[in-house]
Amino acid sequence: MINTKEILIRNLVNFRHECKMSQSSLSEKAGISLGIVSEIENGHRNPNLETLDKIASALNKNVYDLFYDPSYSVKELTKQQKVQLISDLVNDISGLM
Repeated sequence: MINTKEILIRNLVNFRHECKMSQSSLSEKAGISLGIVSEIENGHRNPNLETLDKIASALNKNVYDLFYDPSYSVKELTKQQKVQLISDLVNDISGLM
């Protein structure tokens, strides 16, 4: 199944690079410490929703974008699989809080 933490890390780093931002500039723009950004990107911290919202805003994205996985096509899933996916994502996100 999808590893939500790895998706978050990959998207965060990719979006930051697309914006040509360092970890330091992202932390300043998001109003969070450099250490928090570094720990999230290195998989050592699970950010809460407030932090995710600040990061997403600083990157001109929404929180959904941070968890989007383009390799996983929802269109190909059955209704039951979609329900399971949503349940799994909610559980994963709850674990990040």
